[in-house]
Amino acid sequence: MRQIRDMSIIEIDITNVCEKRCSNCTRFCGHHKKNFFMDMETFKRAVDSLQGYSGLVSIIGGEPLLHPEFHYFAEYLRLARGEQYIEMNDGRCKAIVKDYLAFAKEERWFEGTINKGKGYSLFTSMPKTYYEYYEDIEDTVTNLWLNDHTNPSFHQPILVSRKDLGISDEQFEVLRDKCWLQNFWSASITPKGVFFCEIAGTLDLLFHGSGGKKIEPGWWNKDIMEYKDQFHWCDICGMALKTYSRNANEEIDDASLTLMKKLKQIDSPKLKNKKVYHFNINNVVKENDSNIGLDMGTLTAKYLSDVKRVGELTDNLKPQNIYLGVTVSSEKDIDKLRMLIDRNKKNVSGFCVVVLPDLIKQCQEMLTKQECYFKVIQVDEIPTTMGGRLNLYVNQLEKQDWVLLGEGDILQTNFAERISQYFLNPGYLFVVESGNDKFVMVSKMALTLKKSGFDRIQRCILCDDIIRLWGRKTCTLDEHFEQHPDMDISYFRELIKRNYEHDIAFQYCMKEHLRKQGAMEGNILLLQSAFVYHTLGIYQILKRFGYHVYILSSRKFEKYFDDYIPGQDVIYFEQNAFGYALQGEIRRKIKEKLTFTGSIVPFSFGPSTVKHIDDYTDALRTAEDISGKILGIINIRREFIEPEYDIWDDNAK
Repeated sequence: MRQIRDMSIIEIDITNVCEKRCSNCTRFCGHHKKNFFMDMETFKRAVDSLQGYSGLVSIIGGEPLLHPEFHYFAEYLRLARGEQYIEMNDGRCKAIVKDYLAFAKEERWFEGTINKGKGYSLFTSMPKTYYEYYEDIEDTVTNLWLNDHTNPSFHQPILVSRKDLGISDEQFEVLRDKCWLQNFWSASITPKGVFFCEIAGTLDLLFHGSGGKKIEPGWWNKDIMEYKDQFHWCDICGMALKTYSRNANEEIDDASLTLMKKLKQIDSPKLKNKKVYHFNINNVVKENDSNIGLDMGTLTAKYLSDVKRVGELTDNLKPQNIYLGVTVSSEKDIDKLRMLIDRNKKNVSGFCVVVLPDLIKQCQEMLTKQECYFKVIQVDEIPTTMGGRLNLYVNQLEKQDWVLLGEGDILQTNFAERISQYFLNPGYLFVVESGNDKFVMVSKMALTLKKSGFDRIQRCILCDDIIRLWGRKTCTLDEHFEQHPDMDISYFRELIKRNYEHDIAFQYCMKEHLRKQGAMEGNILLLQSAFVYHTLGIYQILKRFGYHVYILSSRKFEKYFDDYIPGQDVIYFEQNAFGYALQGEIRRKIKEKLTFTGSIVPFSFGPSTVKHIDDYTDALRTAEDISGKILGIINIRREFIEPEYDIWDDNAK
C-alpha cells in the first residue's frame, strides 16, 4: 500500500449532490436517500489538518460546485495557502483564452511544476453554477479537471465483494496491497472523518459505517497500518480486482450479490430504479466494445484524454451578450444614441440604455425602428459618474452578459461576435481599445463589484477610476487581440528556469547524486515523460552543470522545445506516449549515433517510490535501453526516487 504522506493527492468530499448518475461512480451518486453538505467548520478543520502535506488538496463531490458555500470554501483555501504559490499568469491567460481545456492542462503542468506538486485540485462536471464560480476557480484552483461526461468515459465496478468471487484471504491480501486506486490515487476526508482510501470513505457514508479517524493535524503522516481498522471496506470494493469498466453515460452500476443485498437494506433509489446490474465476471476486457472497456487499473494515465473530457458544455462559459451602455437625458442624447447604434449595431449584441421618464417613449420608438436588441432602464435621475451608471447597467445583465461603457463612439468591428468565441474570466475588467476610443467591459459576476459595493463603485468618476479599482485583474484588448496566443510559453519557460536555478537545495542534491553515480561529464538522455515544465527545469540545471543534454519526447511537445533547445538535441517520436514495444527502431537509431553517461527520468507525481501502476515502466525501459543506466528518477517534489519493482519483469504488476 501507499503511505498517505506519499500520495500525490488527498481529497475533501464536500457533498454527495450531483446532477449526474454515472455508472460505477466512486461517490455512489444516485444511491443516497439523503444529501449531505460539509459544513464550514468541518471544512476548515479538514484544510488545517493538511498543513505540511506536500501534495495536492482536492475538492470533490458529488459535484462540488453545487455546494452552496463553495465561494466561502474557496476563500478559506486561499487564506490557508497564503501568498507562497506562484500562479500561471502572463498578463492575459488568466483572463482570456480561446481553448479553455488546453489552458487548464497548461496550468496543471506549470503550477504543478513551479509549486513542487502542491496546490488545490477541483474535479467538476461543469454544472450551470460553474460560471458563478469561474473567478473563484481561477483564483484558487491550480489543478483543474473538467469532465462533463458528454463523451464516453469508463468506470470500474466498485460494489464487488471479493468473497462473492471466491478470492481467499491470502490471495486478496496481495491484491489489496497492490490496489491501483489506493496506490495511485487518494486518501480522503469526509464529514465523518479521515480515511486511508477515498473509497473506504465513500463506502462508510453509503452504508452508514462507524466513521473515520479524527480530523486532526498530521493524520496523513501516520503509518498506513494505523488505519488497519478501515481495511474491512476493501472486502466489498472491486477496485483491487482486474475486471472491466462500464461507460459512465449508461448510468448503470455493477454489483455482486453481497452488495446487492446491502443496497436493498439502505433502500437505494438507484437499485429501485433498476439501474444496478448483477456483476458479471464474463464482461472482462472487451476493448472494442462501446459500453464495456478495459478496467481503470489497466488504463491508469490513459483513462481519458483532455480533449475528450468536455463536449459542448464549454459554450456555457462563453459570453452570451455584449451590451453597449448609453445614457439619455435629453433629445440631443437621443440623436447621439441613434448615431451610436448606426456605428455599432454590428459590433455589439445590443444596447443597454438609461433614460429619464419623459424621454422613454421617444427613446423606445427610436430603438424599435433601428431594429436592434435593447434593454431600457428608466430612472428619475441619471448618475453623473461612470461608476454610478455601471451600477445601473450590471443590475440588468444576465449571468453571462457583459456591458461596455467608456469614452468613445465606435467599437472594434464585429467585436461582440469575435469576443464571444473566447472564454472570459468574469472577474476581469477588459479595456477595449478601438482607435483613439477606449471602453471598459464588465461582468456582473465580478467579485470586485461585490467586494467594492454600490457606494465605492458610484464614486468612480471616469473609466480610469474603474480600471484602478480592478487593479491587477485588468486585461487590455487591442484591435489585434485575436492574433495573440492563449499562453506565452516562452514567458513560462523563463519563470521555470529562474525557479529551478534559485532552488539551491535541489541543485546540490542533483550534483551529489550524479557524483555518487560516477556521472561527472558526458551526454545525458532526458526523457520527456512528466509535466513538460518539470523536464525543462531539469534540463536547465543539467546544462548549467556542463552536461550535453539530449531530450527524447513525443512530437506533441515540440512547441515547448522550439527556439529554446538546439534542434539537434531533441529527438521526437510520433506516438503520444512512450511505448517500448513500438519504439524499437528509434531506440536503435539513437544508440547507433550517440553514447550516453546515463539518463534522467522526470516523474509527474510526488510519491517517494515508483510503483508499477504509475505507468512509467515503458519510459524507464526506454531510458535504460538507450543510455545503459538510469542515473535518477526525479519526482515533482524534486526528490530522487526509485522503482519498487524490476522494470523488466512483466509479472511485477
